[in-house]
Amino acid sequence: MNNLLNFKSFLKFLSKNKSYTFIDIFGLSVSLMFVVLIAIYTKQELTVDSYHEKKDRIYVLANDEHLGTAYRIADRMLERYPEIEKVCATTTRLQEPVTIGDVRLSADLLLADTTFFDLFDFELIQGNKERILEAHNYAVISETFARKAFPSTDPLGKMIRMNDSVHVVVNGIMRDIKNSAIPSCDILFRMDNIKYFNPGMDSYEFDNTGSVLIFILEAYARGTPFDRGNNYTVVYNGKNISFQALVGDSAYFHMLGYEILMDNNLGNPDGYYLNEQSFLELEIADDVPSILIGEDWNLTITGKVKDFQLRNISYNKNPVLLQLKKVEDFSWEIREQLIHRLKMCMNEFPG
Repeated sequence: MNNLLNFKSFLKFLSKNKSYTFIDIFGLSVSLMFVVLIAIYTKQELTVDSYHEKKDRIYVLANDEHLGTAYRIADRMLERYPEIEKVCATTTRLQEPVTIGDVRLSADLLLADTTFFDLFDFELIQGNKERILEAHNYAVISETFARKAFPSTDPLGKMIRMNDSVHVVVNGIMRDIKNSAIPSCDILFRMDNIKYFNPGMDSYEFDNTGSVLIFILEAYARGTPFDRGNNYTVVYNGKNISFQALVGDSAYFHMLGYEILMDNNLGNPDGYYLNEQSFLELEIADDVPSILIGEDWNLTITGKVKDFQLRNISYNKNPVLLQLKKVEDFSWEIREQLIHRLKMCMNEFPG
């Protein structure tokens, strides 16, 4: 009863002191508004591009000053670094005039390589992800632009004129790009059309550095550098031989540059590739299918790989056992190798 009386007294006080009441309610409202805004902002920042399946393997090429680089560097990097599975160069052109029939509109353009939907999981409303940028003149339009430019017709198959040299055909519709570091766009089409907008950007002389963002998809490789320790000693024909033993998947082999000279793999997952030094120290011919190690290990020889240095070049070459496994057999992932190579790349190419 006393609490009810106190509450009524408080309401009576507020009704008699309207300025005080207004200031209190206004201050509380503003405070709550900022709490809500901060919560929304924090959530958005923490979830930017989090919906991409390959998000942990995607990098953007950058240096200490900015993110942009030259378009054709992407081709050079893909050729040179096996740690890179795919690259995707992108650039934007804002408020470009486009023509649809007799109607002129302004549109935000995003030019991207055909690998765009291999790296990123932006939702397609219409269109086949595998073939959506297959042709040189194919384009994808946003859901909002589709409603604006084609309010009463199906956009698929319709032509959009960019300029005298570029006429694209709508081959898909995508959800508007939101909550992403990649800017929202009205029309997405192939990057190799950039020469019709800015010929200098298509140069292998690396002109217009800084005008393109290059996204890099890390090669997915698993393995273990020393599966049985730094040295794995076996006995063969009464002689002790110390091997370096490595296990990895095919991408791991490619990433570290193992050159296979001979391949006898007949579907045997338990066989081993031996390097040239191993054949020399074991004193066996290239066509030997297996050897008896110790008293009970019949080692199946899968093939032969070229010698390579596992340590500093001042060390002698070691006999090496290499075993090829499937990705799911491993829990250890190679990641630092790619990061290190990308750092070297930024010192080599302009940015």
